[in-house]
Amino acid sequence: MNLFVPSVLSGSERIINENLKIERIENKDHYYGFAKYDECIEFLQEIGIKSCEEVKKSCKESDISIKQFLIVKFVEFCDLEKFKIIRLFSIGTKFLKDRKDDFDDHLSKVSYQIFEQNGLLSEDPSIHAMNCIDLIKNILAKKQPSTQEKQKEIGSKGEKFVMELEKLKKNNANVTRISQIDEKRGYDIEVTKKNGEKTLIEVKTSVNNIENATAHVNFKQWKMSTERNNYYFYFFLLKEKKLAILSAKKINHHVPAMSLQKKTLDDLNQWKEYVVYFKTFKKSFKTVSL
Repeated sequence: MNLFVPSVLSGSERIINENLKIERIENKDHYYGFAKYDECIEFLQEIGIKSCEEVKKSCKESDISIKQFLIVKFVEFCDLEKFKIIRLFSIGTKFLKDRKDDFDDHLSKVSYQIFEQNGLLSEDPSIHAMNCIDLIKNILAKKQPSTQEKQKEIGSKGEKFVMELEKLKKNNANVTRISQIDEKRGYDIEVTKKNGEKTLIEVKTSVNNIENATAHVNFKQWKMSTERNNYYFYFFLLKEKKLAILSAKKINHHVPAMSLQKKTLDDLNQWKEYVVYFKTFKKSFKTVSL
C-alpha cells in the first residue's frame, strides 16, 4: 500500500504538531483529517521518524515546513524504481513539469500532486521550497551511485543476451562486445558479417514493462547514429525477452536535437542525454529467444 499521499502527509503533519508518540495503537480507529491514525504512524515509521521533536528541530535547522521535511525523508527512503518521477528533481523542476504527462501511473500522479501542493513546482518558489529542493537533490546525488550500479548490471545482462542472439545469425562472422573494451566508443556491440560489413549496436535494456521502460540516449550515441547508416539501437525488455531494433530515423522525432535541421551538430552539443520511452515503439517489439 502506498502511503505517500496528500491525506497521510497532512495527518502526519498534525501528529507532529500535536507532539504525539510515533507508535501504533491497536484499534485506533479515528482519522486525522482524511487519513487513519495508524496509516500516518506507519508512514512516519517507514521514513525513519522516531519523535516529533526530531522533526521540528530538523525543520528549523533546514528552514523548511514539516510537510516538506516529510517529503525529503520519503525521497531518502523510497524505491526510485517505483517512484521514477522523483528522479527528475536531479535534472530540474521545470523538466519535471514538462515531462509530467509521460508518467501516467498512479504513484507518479500522486507524487506530482504532493510536490505541487507543497510549492516545489512553483515558478517563483519560496525560500522553504528552494531549501527543500536542494535537500532532495542532495539525497538523489547520494542515492544515484547505487542506482547506476543496478543499471550497469541490467545493461550488462542485456548486452550479453544480444551478443548471443547475434552469434546465432548465420551471416555474422564475428561479434565483439565493445563496451568492455572502450565505454567511450558510443556503442556496445560490433558485428562483422561474412561479407565484411559491420553493424554497430547500442543496447538499451530495462527490467520494467513496456509502459514504464525508458532508454537514456546521450549526445555521442545520437550523433554517431545520424552519421552512420550501420548504427542501430536495440531496445530490450529483459524480463519479457522482447526486442525492438531501431534505426536513427525511427527515434529521430523523440530526441529534441534531431528536429533542429538548421543547426550544426556542434551547435547542438548542449545536452548530455535524453529519455526515450519504449512504449513509443510498441509495434516494433518482438519476442526473442536463444
